[in-house]
Amino acid sequence: MGQMSYSFRQELDGTNLSAVKLERILSRRWSNRYTVEMQSNRLTVCTPGLLSDRDIASCYR
Repeated sequence: MGQMSYSFRQELDGTNLSAVKLERILSRRWSNRYTVEMQSNRLTVCTPGLLSDRDIASCYR
């Protein structure tokens, strides 16, 4: 299988971010059509659409 390609890529600071909350938002909005990679406490989220500032803020503790 080939790698999925998504239109939007957002970089998030992983410090104090709740992975459970992020997963819930991503699953609700895009089912399984997204990817998340983490490197050096930076998350790269690739999705069919953008996460809103409100969505992102709700993921932090």
